Amino acid sequence: MATVLGCLQPVPAGAFLQGHYSMLAAHRMSGMLFALAPGPYDADWKDTVDVRPSEAVEVAVKFTDYAGRYMLHCHNLEHEDMAMMADFSTQ
Repeated sequence: MATVLGCLQPVPAGAFLQGHYSMLAAHRMSGMLFALAPGPYDADWKDTVDVRPSEAVEVAVKFTDYAGRYMLHCHNLEHEDMAMMADFSTQ
């Protein structure tokens, strides 16, 4: 599964998908018509993906052992009230 995360804050955000590792598939800055390939530092599964200001990232995630609700959030607690915390469901 791939999902898109965005950062509208003036500082980088560490996006974290509770209980799963993700791999950066692509990223784009605001206003770009095409996605940029991940860099060599993005070539592995990680628990946190760095999302820079005005950037959206597409991440690949493997959901193999549990269908249900998950939490997605930023590791900067101040971002919780700025739409940087959400839950979603898989089937």
